[in-house]
Amino acid sequence: MKKILFVYLCVCMSVSVFATENPHGKLKFNCETCHTVESFKDMSFDHTLTGYDLQDRHQSADCKGCHDVSDFTKVKSNCLSCHNDIHQAKMGNDCQDCHTTRGWEQFDIEAMHLNTNFPLSGKHTLVDCQGCHTTMPSGDFSFNTTRCIKCHQSDYLGVNSPNHVSNGFSTDCESCHQMDLWRPAYFDNHDILFPIFSGEHKNEWDDCRSCHNNPTSYQEFSCLNCHAHPQTKTDADHNGIGGYAYNSPDCYFCHPQGNAGDFTNHDAQFFPIFSGAHASEWSDCNECHINPSDRKDFSCYQACHAQTETDDIHNGMTAYAYNSQDCYSCHPTGEKGQFTEHDPQFFPIYSGTHNNEWNNCVACHETPSNRLDFTCLTCHTPTETNASHSGIAGYNYSSTDCYLCHPTGEKGLFVDHDIAYFPIYSGVHNNEWNDCNICHNNPVNRSEVSCLTCHLQNETNDFHGNMTGYDYTSPSCLSCHPTGEKGQFIDHDPQFFPIYSGTHNNQWNDCTGCHTTVSDKSVFSCLTCHLQTESDANHAGITGYLYSSTDCYLCHPTGEKGQFVDHDAQFFPIFSGTHNNEWNDCNVCHTNPVDRTQVSCLSCHTQTDSDNMHGSMNGYSYDSPSCISCHPSGLKGTFRAHDSEFFPVFSGKHNGEWNDCVDCHTTQSTRLTFSCFLCHSKTKMDDKHLGKEDGYAYDSNLCYSCHPNGKS
Repeated sequence: MKKILFVYLCVCMSVSVFATENPHGKLKFNCETCHTVESFKDMSFDHTLTGYDLQDRHQSADCKGCHDVSDFTKVKSNCLSCHNDIHQAKMGNDCQDCHTTRGWEQFDIEAMHLNTNFPLSGKHTLVDCQGCHTTMPSGDFSFNTTRCIKCHQSDYLGVNSPNHVSNGFSTDCESCHQMDLWRPAYFDNHDILFPIFSGEHKNEWDDCRSCHNNPTSYQEFSCLNCHAHPQTKTDADHNGIGGYAYNSPDCYFCHPQGNAGDFTNHDAQFFPIFSGAHASEWSDCNECHINPSDRKDFSCYQACHAQTETDDIHNGMTAYAYNSQDCYSCHPTGEKGQFTEHDPQFFPIYSGTHNNEWNNCVACHETPSNRLDFTCLTCHTPTETNASHSGIAGYNYSSTDCYLCHPTGEKGLFVDHDIAYFPIYSGVHNNEWNDCNICHNNPVNRSEVSCLTCHLQNETNDFHGNMTGYDYTSPSCLSCHPTGEKGQFIDHDPQFFPIYSGTHNNQWNDCTGCHTTVSDKSVFSCLTCHLQTESDANHAGITGYLYSSTDCYLCHPTGEKGQFVDHDAQFFPIFSGTHNNEWNDCNVCHTNPVDRTQVSCLSCHTQTDSDNMHGSMNGYSYDSPSCISCHPSGLKGTFRAHDSEFFPVFSGKHNGEWNDCVDCHTTQSTRLTFSCFLCHSKTKMDDKHLGKEDGYAYDSNLCYSCHPNGKS
């Protein structure tokens, strides 16, 4: 009872005191929120009740360090209200950008640098801040430049191997060095000067000094420092090579890429050994150059061309001798049979009719001691030859006469008959004769010619009936048919109407097929072949159509089908684009023969196929007007602006990456369903997104959610 009374008295006294001596002014918390009944000095307060949670070093701070006890509401939340700014306002007002509540020196320097123009990497992560920011903490942390030379100028000026100043090296350290270590340094463009990161010298050196002995001038180099290039070995390899000297400039001159064998253009200047018949047939220079003291000395028979075999091949050949100089004289490129330019200089035996018709030189050259002596009579017997040349003036069965009329060995080349006189080896008369006497009836005079042996008068008269100037004589034949071609009496195609080309070529046998009035070739008829029933049906509904030859010619001046109208430009592309060669008759599209303005797309494009291709497409309808509306030029994919309404497939990264709608729209019955996975494999996508993108899942809808424009 006494204890209860004591508490009651304390409360009453406290209320009385608080009413007269409360030091806090306005306060929304009760006294016991901070104080105890034992003593006002024993205080504890849950600062989270204020909405500002005290963490780390702030937990041990004195209340009066931040608050005015007469009014706790008068407190600022910015750092500078409590902390002195030793940076003199040069680093902004928010201490939390660099510091944490654990302490002033507790900050992540690498993370901070990611927001600057100089992210830390390599050795830079270990450098003390003041190593670069020399004026910290009170100075300005910012730099006017992030170039390496700002901090590393002393390194640049002080290095002597190589001397960067005298060699004019760039002050951009990163062009040769990495962030981890100064060495090794990389001069990526060195291969342009000489390959050391590729080719024969790759991995064959450890330091620039391996080749560059003078650190003050890297224009100087030496090839002589390596164990692979001692003078004794190098001299032996180049023994006898003109201009060789054991010094680095000469090494570079002949071996600018450092490759063996580039010392000279051996093929072009001396003899093909890297191309032609001798390519890959040798392993060492000594196989041909047996004299190590003189590379001009060579041998063709040291290891390859044995005498027995060589003698047999050249048996009876004038001036042949089994020695290397003679080999080279006749075979300067090492090719078989190039001992002489036989075809252009003498007679074609490697080309033309005699190619592959002989096995040995003695087939024609019977006198082995004289290659100028030749015979044609071994192969060409007198019986056959005499019959072939019967009646030819000046013919004589002798090799000299053979060569005189047949200098290239070609049949009938005793005269260029086609060009100089009349085509008998080409054109319509080719293979139409067996003997010269068929046209040349007078064996003693080849200038006389007759066309009448083959072309009988009755037939010829019928062909040329009532033709102006026609006469049944050979001179008249030649006058109108100088090349023997039918109908060359007039340039009918360009002047009148194509009958030797175009759709009417080979569609007629006689002039009367069109020219029904034999007395007047200016009169013609199209109606002999083109019957009215068929023509009327083909032209049904065409404005101005009339079944007459004059009207036929008016609309079809070259005889080509469909030239009555520029259908492609005015209506719809059928002679170009995707519909070219996809139709045979107008009725395929124009199903109403009495009205050409009506058109149907449904003859070719079946509903099942079309529905599948356009499944769930807004506004799609299986009817011809809808087809034309979306495909006015007949081209696939012009049905809608897919890019702007749905997803870029004709622009952006997906342009040119697909061939058909089903590449993405795998469900043919609805185009609203799509898949990204024909191209984007799960393995690749997982590698790219797992652990890097929150909420990632290998799902096409999520792909579209994050990449609505198809961009990374």
